[in-house]
Amino acid sequence: MVIIGSYHIEVTLDLPKANADYSAVVNGVTKISADVEGKNIHLFQTDPGATTPLEGFIIGDTKKEYKMVNGSPQAMIGQLAVKWAFLPLNVVSPYTIAATLHAEKTGEETVNGRPAAVYDIDSSKGDPAQIAALTSLGTVGVKSSKGTVWIDKETGGMLKLTLEYAMGVPGRSGIPALGEGTGHIQVEFSKVGQVSVVSPVK
Repeated sequence: MVIIGSYHIEVTLDLPKANADYSAVVNGVTKISADVEGKNIHLFQTDPGATTPLEGFIIGDTKKEYKMVNGSPQAMIGQLAVKWAFLPLNVVSPYTIAATLHAEKTGEETVNGRPAAVYDIDSSKGDPAQIAALTSLGTVGVKSSKGTVWIDKETGGMLKLTLEYAMGVPGRSGIPALGEGTGHIQVEFSKVGQVSVVSPVK
């Protein structure tokens, strides 16, 4: 999904989920902004209900994490890596379903200074047999997905994505679904090959 090397990424995840007492499907918005250089990540993440972002560093070579508190780094163990790991998990399923069932090149554009091929992706335009197989998998999971993806012509990596999807949201016991919700995903990469991330601890 991602550009390899160094880059800046901006993400908005408007995701359906069960509310606290599993009585209804609600949406929560997570915003992520990060500089990435190889395994080193400088992350800002605002979770649903939060008013200020969590700022932290994941320094891959040393496998150390630091949360920034009032400008000072505080060591953490695993929490930031878990947050970062959930980013692709939230994007890959609805993106893959749309792109696998139907991807049609609609033109070319420049995204943050990089030439890109533009594709319409839409699960509803796929092969009817594949769509039937998808919808027969159960009440929980992605039901439909559509959007636009911009693919970097040099690297083949994603530069930008907008995606709308519908899914069955698990209930307290998992299956059957509590109900169906809709989600919205925006991803954009910039500063490809121009980002440096160093540890906040000297």
